[in-house]
Amino acid sequence: MNSRIRKIRKQKGMKQYQLADAAGISRPYIAAIESMNIKKSPSTDTLLSIAKVLDVRVGDLFDDAKPISVAGKVGAGAKVPLIDDFERGNGLYHVACPADLPHRSSIVAVEVEGDSMFPVYKNGDVLFYSRETFGVPTEALGSICVCEDENGNAWVKHIKPGSQPETFHLISVNPFIDNMFDVKLKWAAPVRLAWPNSLVERI
Repeated sequence: MNSRIRKIRKQKGMKQYQLADAAGISRPYIAAIESMNIKKSPSTDTLLSIAKVLDVRVGDLFDDAKPISVAGKVGAGAKVPLIDDFERGNGLYHVACPADLPHRSSIVAVEVEGDSMFPVYKNGDVLFYSRETFGVPTEALGSICVCEDENGNAWVKHIKPGSQPETFHLISVNPFIDNMFDVKLKWAAPVRLAWPNSLVERI
């Protein structure tokens, strides 16, 4: 991302201080972003401001990254079958790989449908996860995960151990949505990163 911002800025004939002033960001922070001298990636609002000043899509700031397949929609408050499973890989559409994630072939994404995870995730948000194996790994327990039940329906829920062997409780953040108990899962993968729907741009 840092090289893309610097490249686009120079193509526009703009100095660092000009970009910083127009985007409402401090000049040292723009310099830090371009030199990768920051501890965490810029916020969504910062990226939107930079993209607006440079007159590009937010996705253009990440185009050097490997595209990631959005494998389908994941149900939060309703059953949603996976449209394109992990192995098939083409997906509904593609987004750029966020700078916070490694460029691994196992990184996949899904689009949230429903509101059972509101206010953590909203309808249209894109969740990134890594699914390298089937099953429910230990790290999934107690985490918000993308998961698939034995009937092929996808969900985004807190995963907790069930009361029966090889079952799990799927807990919703939204208190108005029912939880699911003693569900058998094909797999579960912790959410690594979430992009709000306002930042999602297809490539």
